[in-house]
Amino acid sequence: PPRSTLFPYTTLFRSAVTCGGTDLIHQPLVVGLGTSMPPIEITMRDDGAEVDGTLEAPKGSIGAAAQNNPVHPVGFVYLRAVNGNADAKIAFVQQDPMFKFEQIAPGTYRIFAVAHKRAELADASDELLNRYGVRPQFIHLEAGQKEHLRLSLADVTE
Repeated sequence: PPRSTLFPYTTLFRSAVTCGGTDLIHQPLVVGLGTSMPPIEITMRDDGAEVDGTLEAPKGSIGAAAQNNPVHPVGFVYLRAVNGNADAKIAFVQQDPMFKFEQIAPGTYRIFAVAHKRAELADASDELLNRYGVRPQFIHLEAGQKEHLRLSLADVTE
């Protein structure tokens, strides 16, 4: 794909990490003492998916009130691979209640939006999310796919 002359770079993601016949994304590398090991091969790709969308804040919620305050964020959108192989991605959303993630590796993801950033939500279990009243959406992404979503904003103040 064409690149901007101002920013002539792209974000890559790993699609495979292997050593011999071992898939290091899903299995540990076991090396015996005194043995040599084959090289670790990393395959990178730049045909990731794109996810964008808008936040919908209930009337009277903190998120709805923040839409009128240019300093206060409207919310935070968390995107996390279901298999947990990648770090969670977080989008900071201000007055314009839109978000966007680019170069997302193919796979199945859990995505949700909250009015207040909470570090524990990035790796939260479904049980913890339910306790906060957060109802994530699950999406499956293929290489090059573009997905548009509308997310309800949860208020997780406790």
